[in-house]
Amino acid sequence: MFWKLTFRPPSAVDTLLNEEQCSLHDILDEDNVLQELKSQNKKLVDFFLRPEILEQLVKMVTLEPEHDAEDKVKFKYPHLSCELLTCDVEAIINCLSESETLMGMLWAFLDREEAINPLLGSFTSTVLNMLLNHKCSVIFDYVRDKEGFVNLLLNHLGTSAIMDLLLQMVAAPSNDQTRIELAQWFKDQGIVEKLVDFIHPAIDSKKCANASQALCDMLRVSRESSVQMVGPTPLLGTLESDVTMKRLLENMFCTDTPSDVVIVSGVSVLLTAIERRQPNALSPSMNSTFIGDDISATNVHATKAVLGVIVPRMKEFHDLLLRIPNTLQQTVQRATLRTPSLSSTMCSMTVI
Repeated sequence: MFWKLTFRPPSAVDTLLNEEQCSLHDILDEDNVLQELKSQNKKLVDFFLRPEILEQLVKMVTLEPEHDAEDKVKFKYPHLSCELLTCDVEAIINCLSESETLMGMLWAFLDREEAINPLLGSFTSTVLNMLLNHKCSVIFDYVRDKEGFVNLLLNHLGTSAIMDLLLQMVAAPSNDQTRIELAQWFKDQGIVEKLVDFIHPAIDSKKCANASQALCDMLRVSRESSVQMVGPTPLLGTLESDVTMKRLLENMFCTDTPSDVVIVSGVSVLLTAIERRQPNALSPSMNSTFIGDDISATNVHATKAVLGVIVPRMKEFHDLLLRIPNTLQQTVQRATLRTPSLSSTMCSMTVI
């Protein structure tokens, strides 16, 4: 019975790889190809490491298929290619990050004026997120030298996958120095100001909503980073500044009849800016009493700065609540209820 425990017949993938005319499509048509790669099948890994094969995989996640192509070419192959490229095979990750050609193909996906395919956008973003997690410094060096990179991202902010990619870049670095350098670079590129300007009646509603979500998430990520590093991050000061909040309010009320999306998006950012920070994420090695007090003092200062900008606009908020539809009132109310510090914040407004 011993042979039953040790004998493993060749898989269908192995059989295909032994054929001289084996193509990538043949391999992708095999049901167990992903499992074989995850199990580090050496023949299969070597096959995917061939430059022409790796290039084909990248093209499948970045290039639009022909309109009359088969469904598997439009959907199955791009999805499976994304899964294969991101299944944590170190050799494939190294080849992707070290190849100027492949990196160029991935980032060139963003370099277009027309709207991107949301499905391909999610696949490309997934591959880039994987590279950020494994090769953050390499990716940072690449995009830092790419002129107009931030604008390329923001041009497609209406696609949720691209917004997720932006947030991943803000949160991805695993060491303090890289995190500070990347945050400083984003600050120098004016990322906060550009996102605030997307919360405007003249901007597409999807981009407006995604810009709001991006600013809220950046605020939370920057605050968490400031706690871990025991000091403000480069982006946090800009995010919480009265200049930024004034700019946001000016965009929200730049017309007599502001749109629902702009108001809800702007209010979400304001609520995030004044929400209470919890010192429960502190490192056990830190002096929790001292750091907690420091966070509390910083939070009060930031909240007062934001409220100081909001108070002169209270009449506009009041007028807005009198004329907006019930659906928007309910949306704003639901948003405010998610902020535990709202009642104390409203009380603070009356005494500033």
